[in-house]
Order: sequence, then structure tokens, then C-alpha cells
Amino acid sequence: MSLRRRPLLQIERQVALFKSRYGSIAEQQDYLSALKKRRRLIGNIKDRGLEMSIFRRIKTFVARSPKEQIVGYSVPELRSVFTEPLLHLTRPLPDYPQALDLKGAGVPAYYSAFLIAVEDADEFAALVESNFNWVAEKSFNDHPVKRYSDTQKKEHLIYFKSDAEFNATTIRLVTNSIDFLSIIQGMRLTVPPPWIAFEGYNAAWWGGNMQGAQGYYNDNYFFPFFSRLSDSQRQAYYVRFEAANAWIESLEGM
Repeated sequence: MSLRRRPLLQIERQVALFKSRYGSIAEQQDYLSALKKRRRLIGNIKDRGLEMSIFRRIKTFVARSPKEQIVGYSVPELRSVFTEPLLHLTRPLPDYPQALDLKGAGVPAYYSAFLIAVEDADEFAALVESNFNWVAEKSFNDHPVKRYSDTQKKEHLIYFKSDAEFNATTIRLVTNSIDFLSIIQGMRLTVPPPWIAFEGYNAAWWGGNMQGAQGYYNDNYFFPFFSRLSDSQRQAYYVRFEAANAWIESLEGM
């Protein structure tokens, strides 16, 4: 039986598994956006029309999810914080970290999620403190979610960090500050490499059409970051994270 004729129940099971892996609407949109970008980069995907049909079904189910939390705030709560229309873009948003427009949810702000080395977390916190004033803090999944504002510019930032994924610090934020998103891009915050994220993983297996945690990490974090590095920046990256020759050969062959 073809995938097109599968009962709706099976599609719902697929969606349930998808949601259990990527909890919030923003994380789901983040993954789906990266998946589409990866398809464009890899190309030659078999049965593309069929895959996109399933993709659209999953996206439709995701859009119906009620009472979603984005960085620990409900959509109505975010609307109460971000009340000003987004400024007109005078330049494209950064390619990495990617920023997703939340206006489809009625929130005039952007969501972004990215990985940084654990030792760089303090630098990011200092960057936030130098651009915004602290307003409030709440707990979400045992993580402190911090809210900041610049009242003169009418710009706001809500973010939290987690050290539970990929042996790194994950930053998830919502902001209406295009300037701050540009500052983050200019800092070139470093994504820890695969041999840190997946200790003991065979370098020869890296690349191609990866699935699961490796595919999610590569599509959303590592590849968008690594592909932007110059030759000299890659060499410095290898030195900083003490890359083995096998990993250098694997990444240079991507």
C-alpha cells in the first residue's frame, strides 16, 4: 500500500512522534524550515512530490496545536509583550542564527534557536545585559526564562538557555530587535563540533542524509554555521576544539 493511501490514524501517529521530538511550535517550524533548506542543498531526492505531500500534512497538524509555549510564554502572553509592529527590514535577516517570523501567530517578533559552546554562555549573557534592561523572570521546564526590554526603542527580548542537548548550551529566544539579531550574527558565536556533540561518533559516518539527533543537529545548527566559515576560520575552529585528523578529513569532504 502506498504512503498516499495510509489511513489518517497512521499520519496522526507520525505527527505525534514528530511533536514528541520537537516540543513547541517554534521548534517544529525551526526543524521544518531546516528540512526544506536541506532538500534544496542536497537535491535529487527520490519521490519529492510524495515527500512534500506528507510534509504538508504534518505542517497542517502542527498548526492546529493549542496552547503552545514559545520560550515559556503562551502566544497571548507574547502578544501582550510585543505590541509594536515589526520594523520594515532594510537588509536581510541573518542566515545563521536563523530567525523565524512569528507574525503568523499574531506576534510581531522573531524566534531564534542556536547552539553555543558552554564556555561562551557568559559572553552571550553579557551581550544581552549590555543591550537591554532586565524586566522579569519565570520558570519553564526548570529553566529560568528571562525577559528584557529597551523601553526607548520599544524592543524586547525573552530567552532561556539549556545545557541538556549536544554537550552544548542551547539558546532559545524571541525578540523584535533586528539590531540584536544582527549583533548575534556579527559575534559568530561558535557551534560545538560533532565530536563534542556526539562523543565517540565515527567521523567516517558524518554527512549525507543523516537522520535523528545527528540530522537535527547538523541541519539546524552545525551545517549553517560551519558552511559560512572561511578557510582560515575553519583552521582556527579545528585548533580550538582539538579536531582529530579523521574529523578534519570528513568535514573538508562535505
